[in-house]
Order: sequence, then C-alpha cells, then structure tokens
Amino acid sequence: MKRIVNFSSFNVFSIEKEVWDIEYHNHNFYELIVVESGKGTHHLNGLTFMYKKGDVFLLRPSDAHEFSIKNKTKFIYIKFTEQQLWEKLPDR
Repeated sequence: MKRIVNFSSFNVFSIEKEVWDIEYHNHNFYELIVVESGKGTHHLNGLTFMYKKGDVFLLRPSDAHEFSIKNKTKFIYIKFTEQQLWEKLPDR
C-alpha cells in the first residue's frame, strides 16, 4: 500500500477528476474531504461507501482509501496534522 506524506501542517485545495488515478493509500495527516459534485464509490479500510454531492469524509492518518468515480467529481480537501489541530484549539 502506498503512503502519502505531506510536510505542510495545513493545506486546502479542490480537484476535479473523471478518473481516480491514486492507488489505495494512507497518509501521515488527517484529511477532511467534501464532495462538491459528482458521485461514485469510496473504498475505506476495506469497506465500500457510495458518495454523492454534499458527502463529507474525515480520514485519520491510519485510514487507507481510494475512490472509484462514476460521474466527474469535484472534491474539496482540507489536510491537517494532529499538531496543527492542537495548536489551534483554545486552552482548556
């Protein structure tokens, strides 16, 4: 399984894809994925979920996943590290 490493502690971007070209993988960061348009299948930790516009996925660094796209899909990605999350939370 491929592991994607991100050296930035916070990253936001959108992509539009007709074909998913990234093999089953995991990360060293958290990933919030918003489906802005399109539909298909999300394979996550051995489970399969249908996705459509408006769906949201929160992935932990240990989660492995990939997509199968049925209709051209626009994804919004918010990637962050655990360190970034704790630094931004107010003191408790």
